[in-house]
Amino acid sequence: MTWIEMRNVVPTSRHIGKNPVWQCRRLGAFLVLALWMGIYPLLGVDRLQIEGFKVKAQSALAERRYTDAVRYFGEIFRQSTIAEEVFQAGLGWCEALYRDGKYDDAQAILALIPQRIKKLLAPRGGGGLKREQSLQLQYWRGLLLLEKGDVSGAEKAFHAVTKSVDADLAAKAYYQMGICRIRQHRYDEAEVLFRDIRTSNRVGSPLYVIGCLGTLKVLIERKRWNDFDRFYAQWRVHFQKEWYVQAKFLYLNRLLKAGLVRKAYEEYAETFLDIPQMQLPPAQRNHLYHEEFFQLLRTLGQQLVAGHEFKLARQFYVKLQPRLVYDSQQQAILLDMGIGAYRAAIYLKNHNQEAKAGFWYQLALDDFERFLKNYNKSPLLARVYYHMGMLYLTRRDEKHAVDAWSKAYGTVDAPAEDRYTAAVQLAQYYVSRNDAQKAVEWYMSAGGLNVSPALRARAWFQRGELLFKLGRYTEASKVFAQILQFYPEYPNKLDVYFNQGAAALRGGDYATAIHCFQNFITQAPENHPRRPEAIYRCALALSQAEHWDDAQNLFNKLIQHYPDSEFAPEAMIAAAMNARSAGFHRAALQFLTIVIERYRQTPFYYRALYERIFYLLNIRNDVKKALADFNLFFADKKKVYETYPHYS
Repeated sequence: MTWIEMRNVVPTSRHIGKNPVWQCRRLGAFLVLALWMGIYPLLGVDRLQIEGFKVKAQSALAERRYTDAVRYFGEIFRQSTIAEEVFQAGLGWCEALYRDGKYDDAQAILALIPQRIKKLLAPRGGGGLKREQSLQLQYWRGLLLLEKGDVSGAEKAFHAVTKSVDADLAAKAYYQMGICRIRQHRYDEAEVLFRDIRTSNRVGSPLYVIGCLGTLKVLIERKRWNDFDRFYAQWRVHFQKEWYVQAKFLYLNRLLKAGLVRKAYEEYAETFLDIPQMQLPPAQRNHLYHEEFFQLLRTLGQQLVAGHEFKLARQFYVKLQPRLVYDSQQQAILLDMGIGAYRAAIYLKNHNQEAKAGFWYQLALDDFERFLKNYNKSPLLARVYYHMGMLYLTRRDEKHAVDAWSKAYGTVDAPAEDRYTAAVQLAQYYVSRNDAQKAVEWYMSAGGLNVSPALRARAWFQRGELLFKLGRYTEASKVFAQILQFYPEYPNKLDVYFNQGAAALRGGDYATAIHCFQNFITQAPENHPRRPEAIYRCALALSQAEHWDDAQNLFNKLIQHYPDSEFAPEAMIAAAMNARSAGFHRAALQFLTIVIERYRQTPFYYRALYERIFYLLNIRNDVKKALADFNLFFADKKKVYETYPHYS
């Protein structure tokens, strides 16, 4: 058999066993298979799995499923042995955390990327990150510093990135430098920066376009609308590709900030669909600009609703929703549609248009029910239940309202802030129904969620006030103390001190009451409306704790510094009681006499007379003067009975 003939024969075991060519082919195929199935698993690398993670990560990032994106990018980052792939996975991981608002975690990943690359390249004699890779990390570091409020640090980071050979990266860095200056209200410097960028770069280049966009941004912040319109009309021909989206974004922002909501609608209700950026596949889309533009479109719809343009808003949402790219955006718009319809119903009901209000109520209910049917795993689910509850409450269907709010709180996968809102609403509902005990329980549930310290402290404060009304003073005092332990920066710190002091005073914990009221007196300004009451209550606590001298000094301070306060006569009577307890009977009699002379025909007058009668009879045994006061006391029986009802 010739070579030509042998090559056309289907190989069999007879051919393979006898012919050396087929033996070599079999051996080669076996070695390739062994390399693919044996060596990669030994190295811990599964290329097919990594490629799958890439697709899932990009899809999750595009659909704003940031938790999933973090997981997939993390797997690529840990498993891959290709330096560039690891670097890009690290950037994707950082971007997902950045968009999710977890800036500290994103900074930790940025610090981890160089270490991972260096460790990966060490066996091959590599030196670590390339210069351009370092600049990309520096750009993200600047974005994170800007979000955390370190504007100066962010500007320095972006300045370093402007030296990149990547024109797009340098352009973005220049733009962010200008944003830093705008954030610090350095508008002149920002305008000069963007003007210099325009004049020193080729017309139509990325840096030139950045200069134009930055100038528009400055004009918006300065509310120079005429200058904005002239500049935009002159230079918008240069806004192509992704810059076209950003230019449209700025123009819509300009219209909304100027209050031209209807014009913004007329400008964008149809034309936004022509934006090329929204037609690109997810991997090529500029996510940051696209997301900002979508949020601005949402703002447009919400402002139409706020301006009572309900039909126009409804038309806008109906046109917008089916043409959106991602499920998350469709969910957000469907929620906005329901809220808009609900607000339309409220507005029409308040203007005595019950029939039209009923139509909009039904529209809102249909929107919410459609959401529950189509997106029952959505992170917005708790928000939908909350608004359904408000809808039911407006229609006086309290049972379904409470049920909806309970479901909102029970949606454990929802953002903690949405569950917090539902719990607080339930607490307020029970407060309105005079069921303070259930309200306390719901405020406790709200304060136990993993929300910001400010929100938790607010729930604890409300719970403390309810416990005080219920007469559970010791518990109330502990709750108020917990606020400042957990959140020392609580903005209404003086209210916490006052309420804790009042609860402790009622509960008999005079040391805590004294401490709290003294903190209030020390930190409150002289003209604070509750300062006289705080001095009065602190003096009472000192008197109850038998610190007679300190109590008397505070009573005297209140009488001298705030003589016109409603607590001044209270303080004089209390000072008299305090002086009597300390054995200073003459001083006690003087305080009572001042009240009798200064506050005639008031309840304080009768209280002071009552106490002076008691003093004259029991301390001085002066029956004659006591009888004279007794006649004064009963001269106006009506006033006496108002002051001392038990005498009637």
